Amino acid sequence: ASTDPGESDLHISWREAGRRTASDVIALDGIVAIVAPDNPSTSVTSEALQLYLSGKLSEWPGLNAPIRIHLPDNFLGASVTDLPFWSAPFRLANNSLRHSDFDALADAVTQDPNALGLTLLTRIGSSAPLVLTGSCGRALPATRAHIKSEDYPLTRAVYLNRMSARLPKVMRDFVAYTRSREAQSVVRRAGFVDQAVGRIPFAAQGDRLANAVLKAGENADDQAEMRRMIRTLVDGERLTLTFRFEDGSSDLDGPSRSNIQRLADAIDDGAFDGQELAFVGFSDGLGPSDGNLRLSQRRAKRVYDAVAAKTVGAPVTFAIDGFGEAMPMACDDTAWGRQVNRRVEVWLRQSKPSD
Repeated sequence: ASTDPGESDLHISWREAGRRTASDVIALDGIVAIVAPDNPSTSVTSEALQLYLSGKLSEWPGLNAPIRIHLPDNFLGASVTDLPFWSAPFRLANNSLRHSDFDALADAVTQDPNALGLTLLTRIGSSAPLVLTGSCGRALPATRAHIKSEDYPLTRAVYLNRMSARLPKVMRDFVAYTRSREAQSVVRRAGFVDQAVGRIPFAAQGDRLANAVLKAGENADDQAEMRRMIRTLVDGERLTLTFRFEDGSSDLDGPSRSNIQRLADAIDDGAFDGQELAFVGFSDGLGPSDGNLRLSQRRAKRVYDAVAAKTVGAPVTFAIDGFGEAMPMACDDTAWGRQVNRRVEVWLRQSKPSD
């Protein structure tokens, strides 16, 4: 394996090498904005963050203090301005301070009360992360659980790209090993967020359920759909695997294609024997609600079809459902917010007794 795709059969990268190349996601991390621990700010909107980084806003609100920007020299193989969540292209402020090392960046921000930095969740050191919010007020903090489920909008994947159609056996064995529990333990020890399949109980869904309640508002139809969703999920546990689709496409994105195999492997290993896996689709809020409901159900079936094809005869049962725009994760006013909302979750439930 190598970090140079021109010299290797296997290539580890922060980018998927392309649809002609087979790829597996072997680890995850998240991009976060950080400040000094004594900075009173606790959150920032994506729009304000872009204005700070470009120098168009140069003082902390209410503090009359200049903002000093701290950035890595190279951010996961891309410049900061190339990251996928900005509303438009922009230039960085000329006075931004650059760091060749993430740990040095976190230390500098920790010691500078007026600093604002961008780094990785696993490299924040003693600095304080800001919660990224949208104009609608919805937000999820950058936690390992939210990154593992890819709910946090600025999740980044580490790809293992197979550059050759036919690999030697030792490399095929290594690719298989990267999907194992043992390999994911190595990922955790290396400081990244692993992809071992975890379970999130319904009782831990507070932030997401609050979004559902706010979305339903006073609309009777939306309230009825929210109640149907709660009745469906209340006795289950959400798996940390989430499936999302490429923008403007019915094709699964790179991490989701990798998750198909990861879920199939867990089923084959007997992790869910005798239980039911429910594929539950959600949509963004654009378009009519009845159309979004049907779309969320079709996407749930698409993921089910892909998993079922790899697990024929497994002692599990499957269910398919969709709730449209009933439980948004982010605001719909940005492309990355809509991308986060368009998803298929997998819920583990006790199998219903047969008649």
